[in-house]
Amino acid sequence: VRRSSFRLMSALPGHHATEVSDTGSGTSPKGMVSRVALISAGERLFVVHGLEVVSLEQIARAAGQRNKSAVQYYFGDRSGLIRAIVDLRYDQAHAERERMLEARATSGAEPTVGSLVESLVLPVANSVTDTSYFGRFQAQYALSRGPIAASGRVAPIKQSLRNMIAGLSDEEFEV
Repeated sequence: VRRSSFRLMSALPGHHATEVSDTGSGTSPKGMVSRVALISAGERLFVVHGLEVVSLEQIARAAGQRNKSAVQYYFGDRSGLIRAIVDLRYDQAHAERERMLEARATSGAEPTVGSLVESLVLPVANSVTDTSYFGRFQAQYALSRGPIAASGRVAPIKQSLRNMIAGLSDEEFEV
């Protein structure tokens, strides 16, 4: 299996440059650009029309794809595209989370409940901007399919929080 990755600058509205990786279909830079265009169009159209209402052909057209089966080629089906949207956004949030934790570690400061909560919440909150559809996409997803499962990469942070909270006095917990 050939593996490819590269950075996309401002490929998705309202988000920082991101590194996109792929195994399988569309591993060329052009294929990766097509994948991101489909993800962006899918995210937007899912928000506007609903997860189950918009057709995959509409998404392909909105992404500038001539092949009306482009979504199936790159993602397999609707669920594959939805998973790709979630994975890309969570990857972006995780990268920001890692930068926050690394900056704190570099400064020599010990993690606190507040800093760990910030590292969990801020990257997701920062993804909800006027130019991003992901916050509204998450709401659409939750209404039609239930909450999006949290990434397993936050497990160490959650465990650290559990350990810290267990050690807090009632007075400290109220703050």
